[in-house]
Amino acid sequence: MHFDCTSEKRADAVVVTPVGEIDRDTAPQLREFLEQAVRDAAGGAVEVEMHQVTFMDSSGIGALLSGHQQAEAVGGTLRVRNPSDAVRTVLEITNVWQILG
Repeated sequence: MHFDCTSEKRADAVVVTPVGEIDRDTAPQLREFLEQAVRDAAGGAVEVEMHQVTFMDSSGIGALLSGHQQAEAVGGTLRVRNPSDAVRTVLEITNVWQILG
């Protein structure tokens, strides 16, 4: 199972880009990246660029929602951008897209 994640601080947001599958084995890594991105954004925007994610289960949703809550707690935002079809389907079925989209 392949998973990788990068983070880049830009002028307007911290962009986190996961690649591969997000499940119970890899979601903790995503959670760590999101926690760091929220700290790096210092109350600003975090964008999670999801176009290279091929699979995501409820563990991934949990990681995204945790990051969203952490960002809101410090006055920031966390949004999902450009989800792959597989990710968008999961986010829409669970109504999480309304929160993170």
